[in-house]
Amino acid sequence: MAPLSSKRPGEVEEAATFGISVKKALETPEEQKQPDDWRVVFFPWQIDNAYCDREPQALSEETLRYFSDKPGFSLGQMSWYQRARAQYGMFIKREFPTVLEECFQTPIEGAIYAEIMDRLRAEGAIRQAVVDTSSLVHTAWDLGSPLNTVTWYFQIVAAEIRVIDCDSDLDLTPVQRVARLLAKGYLYGSHFLPHDAMATMHSGKTFLTELGEVGLRNCKVVPRTHDIWIGINRLRQILPRFTFRIPACERGLEAVSNYHTVRTTSTGLAVDEPVHDWSSHASSALKVIAEAEAAGMLSSAGSTANVSRKPVTVLTGLRGDARDDFEPDILDRFFGGPQRARVIR
Repeated sequence: MAPLSSKRPGEVEEAATFGISVKKALETPEEQKQPDDWRVVFFPWQIDNAYCDREPQALSEETLRYFSDKPGFSLGQMSWYQRARAQYGMFIKREFPTVLEECFQTPIEGAIYAEIMDRLRAEGAIRQAVVDTSSLVHTAWDLGSPLNTVTWYFQIVAAEIRVIDCDSDLDLTPVQRVARLLAKGYLYGSHFLPHDAMATMHSGKTFLTELGEVGLRNCKVVPRTHDIWIGINRLRQILPRFTFRIPACERGLEAVSNYHTVRTTSTGLAVDEPVHDWSSHASSALKVIAEAEAAGMLSSAGSTANVSRKPVTVLTGLRGDARDDFEPDILDRFFGGPQRARVIR
C-alpha cells in the first residue's frame, strides 16, 4: 500500500475507508462477526522456506535482541532477516513483517523521526522498565484542544533522558489534567510548556496561570524558536540519548514515528513542511524537551529528588490570593522586558 501522502484525493478516501475496515476487523471478536464481515489474514515472511540462509552468518546483538521474545526461529531464518534488515532499514517491517503488529508500525513517506525511533527500538532503548523513584520526574507539553493536549513525563539520569509516561487523547479540563498528573505519584521537578502557554484564552487567563491556580508548581515556558526546524533538528540530534518505557509511551511513540513532511510548491520552490495532524501533537511535546535543553533549562531542572519537598494539593475552588513569582535569571536571559514569562512555584 502506498503512503497516503503520495495518493490522489480519491485514493486517500479509499485508503482511509480500508483502514477503518481493517481496524474494525481486528477489534471485533470472531464470534460476533457475520459471514460478510471483514477478516484479516496475516502471512508472515517466516512461513516461506526460501527466507532462510543455508549458511547462517554470525548474529549481531541487535538481531538477537529482536528475536529474544520470538521463539521458533532457526539460525538460518534469523541470519536471513539480519541481511534483509541491512538492505531495507526502517522499511523492513513494511516489506517483511514478522508479527501482525509490525504491519502498522511502517513509517510513511517523509517521516521525520521514524528512522531514529526504529534504531532506538532495535538497540533496546524502547523497553519495559521500572521508574527510578530517586530521580525527579519532569513533564513537557503541547497545548491544543483537550483531546490534542499531550504531556510527556521524563527523568534526567546523567546524560540519559528517560521518558517514562505519556498522556494523550484525554478530554480533560486543566483541573482534571493536573489531578491526573499528581495522582500518578511521581515526585515532580519542572513542567516545561510551549510559548503559547502565555496566550490569553477565552477565560481571560493564560494556560500557565490556570495550572498555577489549581496547584501545579514550577511551570516554565520554553522560549519560542523562529523556525520549527530548529527544534526538530535539535530533537533529532539528542534522540540517541533517549530511552522510552513501554507500554506507557507506546501511543506517543506511534505518533512520533508517523510525524512527517509533505512537499509544497506554493512559493514556486519545493519545500518540505511538517504536517499538522494527529501525529504532530506528541511530536511537538517531545520537541519541547529538545528546545528546553537547547535553552539550558534542563541543566537547572534538577535530577535528584529533594526529600524536603512538600506534597502539592490541587485546588478546585476559587483562589483569591494566588501569588506568582518570577525567575529572573532564566526569564531575563530568554524573554526580556515585557515578554517575561511567569513561573509558578
